[in-house]
Amino acid sequence: MEENNNVLPEETGETAPITAAETAEPQVAEAAPETAEPQAAEAVPEKPAKPKKKKPRFLALKIIAGVILFAAIAVGSGFAAVNIKYDMMEREVNETPPISHGEIERGIATKELCDFYFNTLTYREQLLYNNIKNAAEARAEKSEVMRLEYDMETFSKVARYVLADNPDLFYVNFDRLVLNHARHRTYVAMAYCATGDELETIISEYENALSEMISAAADAISDFGRELALHDYIIDKCEYAVEDEDHLHNTAYGALVFKRAYCDGYAYAMKAAMDRLGIQSAIVYGSVNGTDHVWNLVYIDGEYYHLDAMWDDADITFSDGMRFHGYFNLNDERIRLDHEYKFTEVLPKAEGTEDYYRKNGLYAETAGESAEIITRALVDASARNSSYIELFCAETAENEKLAPYYREAVEKANDRLGGEVFLSAFRVFSASDTSNAVTIQVFYSSPVEEETRPPETDDKTDETDDQNPADTAADTNKEGN
Repeated sequence: MEENNNVLPEETGETAPITAAETAEPQVAEAAPETAEPQAAEAVPEKPAKPKKKKPRFLALKIIAGVILFAAIAVGSGFAAVNIKYDMMEREVNETPPISHGEIERGIATKELCDFYFNTLTYREQLLYNNIKNAAEARAEKSEVMRLEYDMETFSKVARYVLADNPDLFYVNFDRLVLNHARHRTYVAMAYCATGDELETIISEYENALSEMISAAADAISDFGRELALHDYIIDKCEYAVEDEDHLHNTAYGALVFKRAYCDGYAYAMKAAMDRLGIQSAIVYGSVNGTDHVWNLVYIDGEYYHLDAMWDDADITFSDGMRFHGYFNLNDERIRLDHEYKFTEVLPKAEGTEDYYRKNGLYAETAGESAEIITRALVDASARNSSYIELFCAETAENEKLAPYYREAVEKANDRLGGEVFLSAFRVFSASDTSNAVTIQVFYSSPVEEETRPPETDDKTDETDDQNPADTAADTNKEGN
């Protein structure tokens, strides 16, 4: 409006007062007002004319504003509808009971112990579990998009459980998975130890090595026998990894292909092989002496047991071929003597009593009972050209107390074998840090196929009560996890 007032005098050309003074003609003077009036009259309608021209513009702006407002309301309503939709979806997912691959109640065994950790998750978590697993099996760069959101704590737990139930996915670097999410949209960026042909080669190497391990159990006729064959294979072939190895040494691939692994590599390899043979097993996470540790829970002959293959892999550098079974099929009471483990509220109770020694007739309540057990073990060792026997004596594991019964057993064994097959010398190694399970190195009077002779300082023939050729119990060098 201020712009319109400034322009108005120039447009009307008001020069009437100057013309009146020069002519002094009344008519002209009268005409001036007449002309002024129409000019003024003409000017009056021009004032509203300007706004009238702007009305359509204001109307357009109002229309645009209305449209924007309507659109905003519509979009807001749309967002609200979407939010309601996804809120309903979230509620439905949260209220859906978890998928069960079988009962996992205490004392109830099922074929689905292999999916133990999947069964501990909520339905919502199981959806994420399957999403990660499916992407890993397809070797995809990222998982499918999910219309749910997850926090990092849940994501980390679920990713770990995927590996625990599926050791064959060793090629996924679970520590490097990335959770990507916006509102109602979540996917996982996958990470692998290799790509392309290199990845396929690694997987092929693993499958070949796993097949070799499984073939070691080909002659076994029971789940216990197959479990034992797998256990002995892994402790014979694999050794504990040194520090600063790459992440594959924490996997079944490390144990089977590198033949060098940490505790989780041993456990994952055992689970992978038992899964293929239909033996129920699960990974157990815990600690030993404050250090993180991993081992197996197995279901054998109707009972649950703890199996720690790595803790049975002793570092006896001067006696290859000796085996230890101090941590083979222990119940909860015995494993807790030096192992602590998580998820005690959901893990099935391990209450079986048929450990390796009882199952194989190598258990003695007293030292006196051990003589006949040692005799039978020596005869069996001779047939297998074995350099050791095993024993669990509830009364004692001290070599001084076992020595007279061992010498008695050597005499009986030699009589049954028809000659002096064994010397009275022996060496005792502890097979467990918390029990009386022992592995006893034996010595033959003549070379055998895999000869193991006693040290030159040992007395090989003196069997007097005053001299005992047995060495003290050796440290099996179980360090770390």
